[in-house]
Amino acid sequence: PRLLDDNHLLPFDQVKDGDFAPAFDEAIRLARTNLEKLAQDPSPASFMNTIEAIEFHKEELDKISLLFFNLVGANTNDLLQALAKEVSPKLAELSNDLLLNGTIFRRVKDVFDRREHLGLDSERKQLVEKTYKAFRRNGALLSDAEKEKLREIDKTLARLTQEFSDNVLKATNDFLLFTDDEKCLKDLPKGTLEDAKATAKEKGRPEAWAFTLHAPSYFPFLQYCSREDLRREL
Repeated sequence: PRLLDDNHLLPFDQVKDGDFAPAFDEAIRLARTNLEKLAQDPSPASFMNTIEAIEFHKEELDKISLLFFNLVGANTNDLLQALAKEVSPKLAELSNDLLLNGTIFRRVKDVFDRREHLGLDSERKQLVEKTYKAFRRNGALLSDAEKEKLREIDKTLARLTQEFSDNVLKATNDFLLFTDDEKCLKDLPKGTLEDAKATAKEKGRPEAWAFTLHAPSYFPFLQYCSREDLRREL
């Protein structure tokens, strides 16, 4: 499914959670195809066919990832969280397929070594240097055995990072601060109070107000609640 319209915007009303998995699969396939073309390019390395090609090799994947992980952080569910755990190691592997590719690194180094003689403006020259450093700092000069070890470490990190994010989100969602001190809430916005009352009623505390760690509840409470002890607790 095509997740982005002609203006590169996401039609939220049309996209279903199940659309993301095939979209990721297709975008990763396209990115790998672009990397294969880059590695097999017989022409001499240049800024355009090497540095610029790297910069845009996964443009579609970057857009989908940005949309997906923002959605996971803002309005997640079990399906999206499960997909995030599945996708994160794949993204780490794709990154390593680029940064640990000796053929592509040699092309990058060739451009880097000649950067002062290519007539590049300051922005393009900076991109060349940034790209070269990214390869070096991410293992391009390691031995084959060390590269394989790094791949395993990166896969593990990708999985653990997503698990940590899920745990933080669960803890955030689980926390509630109840108070029946109406006086200390008198300066809070009406909408915030209505939401807090509805949340408390839903949790079986109709006499109180319940505040969460989510921004629409958290920030108005910290700004307007007159009791320092409750602000500190939240």
